[in-house]
Amino acid sequence: MAVRARRRIICEKVDNVAIRVPRARILSLACGHLREAYDCPALLEGRLGRYVAIDQDRESLAVVEREVGSLGVETLAASVRDVLKGHIRLTGFDLVYATGLYDYLPKPVAQRLCEILFGMLDPGGRLLIANFLPNISSAGYREAFMDWWLIYRTEAELLQLAETLPGRQVEAIDLFCEENKNIAFLEVTRKD
Repeated sequence: MAVRARRRIICEKVDNVAIRVPRARILSLACGHLREAYDCPALLEGRLGRYVAIDQDRESLAVVEREVGSLGVETLAASVRDVLKGHIRLTGFDLVYATGLYDYLPKPVAQRLCEILFGMLDPGGRLLIANFLPNISSAGYREAFMDWWLIYRTEAELLQLAETLPGRQVEAIDLFCEENKNIAFLEVTRKD
């Protein structure tokens, strides 16, 4: 339920930026199958200027190309390491988001990646990251039966990921949770 709520929130954020910015430019890092795009009115109605989906898994990108490539979604095969090392240099985005990535990144890496992604934003752009909260009921099952280990963060720990951003360029920082209280979001707005 939390993952479905996360997908809905991302879809709403994409739609909101498309209302705020004509021909908005969006970037999704570690996009997976980019499932949120399938229900996104702004994309389906052709109101976006650019939608870039980055992932290291070429099979996932093939699904994205097949399912929503005809709607203008661009795919780029690259890893988080490529982004961190500066091999991927993209700018001019109104929304940059990563939803299933930060659950695997230690704090120093997560902070550095926030800095890089924040640098990809145009003035007024927003960086949105999601992270699972600690003490969710399914954690034991995932770890014991699926061998699926995440880095859980409290809202305060998620907020710490923005501490190394250039303060003079930050307009606002918002923290919120989806309705199931399993996933928290950090949204940072760049000054105009």
